[in-house]
Amino acid sequence: GGFYLNQYSGYPLVFAAANPYQGITDIRSGLTLSLIGNGSIAGSATISLASSATLLVTNRTDGTLTLASGQTLLGGGIVNGILAASAGSTLSPGTGAAVGTLTVSNNATLNGNAVFKLNNTNNDMLNVAGGITYGGTLTLTNISATPLAAGSSFKLFNGVSYTGAFSSIVTTPPLAAGLAWNAKNLLTTGTISVVKKPTFTGVHLSGTTLTITATNGTAGGTFVLLETTNLTVPLSQWTAVLTNSFDGSGNLNLSTNIVNPSNAREFYMLSQ
Repeated sequence: GGFYLNQYSGYPLVFAAANPYQGITDIRSGLTLSLIGNGSIAGSATISLASSATLLVTNRTDGTLTLASGQTLLGGGIVNGILAASAGSTLSPGTGAAVGTLTVSNNATLNGNAVFKLNNTNNDMLNVAGGITYGGTLTLTNISATPLAAGSSFKLFNGVSYTGAFSSIVTTPPLAAGLAWNAKNLLTTGTISVVKKPTFTGVHLSGTTLTITATNGTAGGTFVLLETTNLTVPLSQWTAVLTNSFDGSGNLNLSTNIVNPSNAREFYMLSQ
């Protein structure tokens, strides 16, 4: 079974012990559930916070709502305290097909699956009064009938500071061929945008000098040339060997003496 908090006047309803029920915790608009001491709802499969509903955890021993693996936090309410989303958990602002904003009054750490809906010019958002630490997977779902296009930009996160990185970004439906996500502004403004994917148009090796031409970059934008000798390693483990800028038309013509003759093979990728 689950727990449905619909009518309760006066003070918050308080849970002071470990509650083992496995169904939903559904807190309706304007109501508050308070976890104090070692109070917990770690077995609840889904925690749903309606708009202006509050889950208060500042009086827990650790002041933290920890989402366990398999748990989902969704809705447009408030987590009053620290949020720690463990690996295997799901964070999903908004309810159903409606976009919404989920608020956290302290820091938020994301190590599970952060699911956000995009609808043309608006989107789900995580609004955090403290710092946000990225991790795990970012899943973006376009709920508009209009496909995402280069230049589309979405502010997903609002926080005092941004650190960490998502290990992967999943898009449903997938971006059209030639498009990619520019995620670098997640660390400055909490914003992600759609850009044309830089494409190699030529690669030439002379001795240790590598010459690369490419197109479809952001006009005047910065790019990083990544290198690895092992294609099986994740992109986060590739080495940044050079930083430069595309020209005003989004093209580049680069010659650089970076090839190591002792490596049997080297692989390169442009990241912007």
